[in-house]
Amino acid sequence: MDQLSGSAPVWRRATIMTTGLASAFLGIASAQNTDTVLEEVVITATKRETSLMLTPVAVSAFTQEQLTRDGIQDIRDLGALVPNMQVGFSPSDSGVQVTVRGITSNNFTELGDPTVGIHVDGIYSPRPQSGMALLHDVERVEVLRGPQGTLFGRNSTAGAINVVSARPQFDSFGGTVEVELGNYRHRLARGTLNLPVNDYVALRASYMIDKTDSYIDQEMELFDLAWDTDGDGSTTGPFDVPADGILNTDQRRNRPVDASDAYGNSNRWAARLSARVRNDSSLDWLLSFEHYKDGGAGMISLKDCEKAEGTFFACDHPQWYARINVPGELDMSINSLRSELKYEFSESLVVEHRVGLSSERRYQAYDGDGGFFADPEHPAYGINRLCCGGGLLIRDPQAIIDAGFAPYALMPFEDLQLTTRWSEYKSLVSELQVKSQGEGPLSWVVGAFYLKEDNAIRFDVEIPWCCGSPRPLGQSFVQPDRDVESKALFGQFDYSLSEKTRITAGYRYTWDEKSDTGGSNHISIGYWVNPATWDPNNTFWHESWDLVGIVPNWSTSGAMYQANALTLDMGSLAENFTDRIPGTDNTYAAKWSKGTWKLGFDHEINEQWFLYGSVATRWFR
Repeated sequence: MDQLSGSAPVWRRATIMTTGLASAFLGIASAQNTDTVLEEVVITATKRETSLMLTPVAVSAFTQEQLTRDGIQDIRDLGALVPNMQVGFSPSDSGVQVTVRGITSNNFTELGDPTVGIHVDGIYSPRPQSGMALLHDVERVEVLRGPQGTLFGRNSTAGAINVVSARPQFDSFGGTVEVELGNYRHRLARGTLNLPVNDYVALRASYMIDKTDSYIDQEMELFDLAWDTDGDGSTTGPFDVPADGILNTDQRRNRPVDASDAYGNSNRWAARLSARVRNDSSLDWLLSFEHYKDGGAGMISLKDCEKAEGTFFACDHPQWYARINVPGELDMSINSLRSELKYEFSESLVVEHRVGLSSERRYQAYDGDGGFFADPEHPAYGINRLCCGGGLLIRDPQAIIDAGFAPYALMPFEDLQLTTRWSEYKSLVSELQVKSQGEGPLSWVVGAFYLKEDNAIRFDVEIPWCCGSPRPLGQSFVQPDRDVESKALFGQFDYSLSEKTRITAGYRYTWDEKSDTGGSNHISIGYWVNPATWDPNNTFWHESWDLVGIVPNWSTSGAMYQANALTLDMGSLAENFTDRIPGTDNTYAAKWSKGTWKLGFDHEINEQWFLYGSVATRWFR
């Protein structure tokens, strides 16, 4: 979501962009002499098993032991471990933003595409919310930096993240249990169980539970404006606003919460059940079902008080403090069914087919302002008044000008509310790979990829200070049928010029389609829908701050309500909001196609040094 300025609606969604460019990379890896024998790390960054130190890709790999030791619970925590990678988070819609080498995307909608693809057991996960899923019982996590489009597709513009789950083993029965306790009542448990049924069937189960209280001092927002605009010590002047005993911020969803239910808490769990079937040599089939559930309060955006200290917009409250009138609610679940079938036709040829089905459901209520509030003693404390002559009511306009700012009113309070009323993202991913194996100067992999998404969402926005003035906005984005379909053919070939030198060539062609059927945007700006009819049935907001200095709490025919009169039948919270407010027609469809390529080389200089480089095209939307 992007906040805009001016008199237009302040929220927009779903931007589609197509850009093509080329990227070149040269890397060099080294291993120091040591008397300790290091265990070889095997990765699949090139869609085949290779040694980490002899893989011509900038890649970092982590085992479950390393993740546990460093406190890594999901993709969001990986940024501290990987060079040139930062991971951000969009708390209003639970979107995970991965940035590699400065390239990223902040479109977390049901139609947006990331620049770093997340893959679980070789299966692409299209929605960025999947980065919140807990990392438990994994064999390794691989982070590939740089364009990976030839093998991993168009949404790997900046890189790719491969999560490889631990597979059921046939040679051992056993399990593990781990428990962590920490401050803020942190409680975490992990467990695994590996069960060989016989020589041909093995089962594995794992789980993880994470519960933590919030570190944020959250209290209810119970603001009742009292403003001595002329500074004479009383609030009875012609432009003063006396406290009237009626709260100003919306109280429809306000309630007291304790630390276990406040923003910044954690209340989530995940479980996976896997079955592996094999014959003596040629067939290996892995089938797994995974469930993830997040029932916490979500996170909230807070001003960085340390950076704001000493500036015009310094905090008037501690860093980890918020006044909230929309307590956080997050009800998100992800169910995933994955199949990986490998069949060796011969010693030199293997076929792999992967299929993944995923369904994500999410409801989320979010306090978009985080309780941001202005210090009444601040010189910019005021109101941008448009009614009856207009102008700004500001405590000390000259002080603002002396500080080098144009006169600007810091509103007495903010009250932005963002709600995902419902959403469901369903995806089908299928990939077929045929590849060589064994010795020989030429190794290759060719494949076909298919993705189908069927996504639906309703996202609501309410804010009383809209569009550069104290005019309320109610807005609802209803997208019941947004579809994405992607097809691709790809191949990559590696040829050894000598025992230590190899060249690489790859190509991928992608066909994409996106469509929006029956989508609509519904918006109401102001205190009523149709000023010509002044229909009191369509009114739904606060007292009019446009009228400060006239009659602060003025109302005619119920056209403007104070907070104590607001009900759940008003505004976008009303079930019939989209019926009362006319909507746009967002029906649209588009198609794209593009070929991308990669050329590379690698050379093993000696046992300590490995040189590699590549040039590749990148494509993203």
